[in-house]
Amino acid sequence: MKKLAFIVMTGIAMPLVYGAERDEVVISGKVINITETTPKVIKFNFCNPLIKGAQSAQLDQNGNFTVRQEMMYTQNMTVHFLRYFINLYVQPGDSVHLTIDAALLDQPDFAWLTIEGDHADISTQLNLCVNYLYQLPMSSNNLSLTPPYMLAAVKQDYRYYLQHLEKYAKEKHLLAVVTEWAKRDLRLLVSNSIADYGMQKTGSWVDRRARAKLFADPFFDMYNPENFQSMMFESHAGNYIFALTRSDSTLTGTQKPVEALQKALALLSGEPAGEVRDYMLYLGCLPYIKKHPGVLDSIPDISPLFTKTIFYSTLKKVSEDVTPPVFPETLITGITYLNPEGETRPVPEIDVLCYLKNRYPGKVIYIDVYATWCGPCLEEMQNAPALHEEMKGKDVVFVNLCLQSAVSNWMDLVRKRSIGGENYFFTDDATKLFMGTYRLSGYPSYLLMDRQGRLVTTTAPRPSEAKTVKATLLKLLEE
Repeated sequence: MKKLAFIVMTGIAMPLVYGAERDEVVISGKVINITETTPKVIKFNFCNPLIKGAQSAQLDQNGNFTVRQEMMYTQNMTVHFLRYFINLYVQPGDSVHLTIDAALLDQPDFAWLTIEGDHADISTQLNLCVNYLYQLPMSSNNLSLTPPYMLAAVKQDYRYYLQHLEKYAKEKHLLAVVTEWAKRDLRLLVSNSIADYGMQKTGSWVDRRARAKLFADPFFDMYNPENFQSMMFESHAGNYIFALTRSDSTLTGTQKPVEALQKALALLSGEPAGEVRDYMLYLGCLPYIKKHPGVLDSIPDISPLFTKTIFYSTLKKVSEDVTPPVFPETLITGITYLNPEGETRPVPEIDVLCYLKNRYPGKVIYIDVYATWCGPCLEEMQNAPALHEEMKGKDVVFVNLCLQSAVSNWMDLVRKRSIGGENYFFTDDATKLFMGTYRLSGYPSYLLMDRQGRLVTTTAPRPSEAKTVKATLLKLLEE
């Protein structure tokens, strides 16, 4: 194991590099004292900003597991086991080993977990610190506040968290690196609590731009690359870009993809040059090139806008990779089917895509992956009936997969909302294995299969994107 390198400035130990190198992080481990009810699948989110989606690992017959992924930054990542999220602090090249004692899972404060390997002492403290801070009450600020008052409310929320952090750090003798990481992470946490603020469609365009710009206020120190050390930064940057692009009247009214991409680039290139802007340009371009392959080649070369070549080269690779995604055949158990009569039956161990291909031959299959507690999922479901009506009589099957939820909540939701299409429920292990196999990062996710049963995309348009999703389905029907 390599030793943690520090530079010391004004008495505070800080990580040596951010994004200067790329190397694999390896997470291995063992679950001991396994019983029949012990989860057999673990999900990992490495949070590499340029690699979307999670990974999953099934325990072998001895309870062992190993996963690996290339990382760019020193940052936190998560391991999802049962209902718990383990936070680890990793640096490119790290090797970490976890021991999970299934007989102690009812014990508090991760008494069932031992972390060994690179940065184990930091990970152990950071994990407990996150667990403490994230259970503190979250404020619900009035979204009608003007930007100055909203900023004041956010700063007050941050001071509240900071007081608890300082007290906790003193009691637990936190390492300086953990305390400094937590301070930055908390700024991004309070930002995430007002994610919807910049997305409101009310007020003038000037008002919308002011709300969007709140996320770039100096309070958030947004353009500092050290923000990448927190997995929360992806949400903060994404929320800012989403709000900023939707506060531009010329951009929101643009239908042609080439013109829309050029306007988005012009808007984002006005941000301060640097590694954070590189990431913003990457995130801003990504939706256009995924929906319109080749669009990047239809505009002048944008590589000079990037200060770090990896962001542009990754974007270029995504643009050029127009072949459908390929995933390994994975057998999954723990799936339940709900028929139109309201009766449930277990589905035998299956590879999900093979099963759907054989069950609905010759059909275009639109797959909605959701959770009952997911607000955006429920909002999108309001648009689903109109989409179903548009495709009525055509060879399109709508499949709804409920993951990471209670089975009773699933059945209530299907009944109360009269969710059309084919309905399936996944247990916790099945959820983790499905999400990891298809590298899905969250809910809702939408997948598309063509008439030949091939997976076309794991990022299909949402039901709310009415024109786009209709055109996509019709195109697949014609092929």
